[in-house]
Amino acid sequence: MNSNITYELAQAKDGCLTASVTVGNKKQFLHSKLYPEKESRQYADRFNPEKQDALIVLGLGLGYHLLELKKYISQYK
Repeated sequence: MNSNITYELAQAKDGCLTASVTVGNKKQFLHSKLYPEKESRQYADRFNPEKQDALIVLGLGLGYHLLELKKYISQYK
C-alpha cells in the first residue's frame, strides 16, 4: 500500500477553495476545480422535508453543501 498521500487546498476559478488528494502520482479533486459552490447546489433537490423527517449529514468536506442545507434545515422535524 502506498503511504504517500498528500492533501491540498487551491483556489477554484470562482474564487472558492477546492480540495484535492494525491495518492502516489494520482491527483483527485474532492470538489469542482471551477465552481465548487455552484456544484453544491446540484444536491438541493435531494433535500425533501415533506417526505423525510430527518436528515443525516455524513462528511463535511469544505461544507459547500451545507450552504444549501441551511435553506431547508428549519423545515425538518
